[in-house]
Amino acid sequence: MVQIAGSEFNGRLLQLVLPSGFKRIRHYGLLAPAAKRESMSQARALLEMPQPQRQATEDAQAWLPVVFVTTAHAPAASPTGLTAVKC
Repeated sequence: MVQIAGSEFNGRLLQLVLPSGFKRIRHYGLLAPAAKRESMSQARALLEMPQPQRQATEDAQAWLPVVFVTTAHAPAASPTGLTAVKC
């Protein structure tokens, strides 16, 4: 494990934040559509994380309309086909 100063951590973290109005491009790296399933499976294995469960995904999708009704925010479309709530 590498230890870095708080200011260095903040600097590195802020390099990942895009200014308002910019779009993040996800056509390369771990999230590239051509290899996403395989690379994410490999990343989960390396991090010793469980594979995503289909039932959990379906439950989350069923729950989103409830969030929409209670918060009055429309769900935003996601490139993965899942929906996310934009607040």
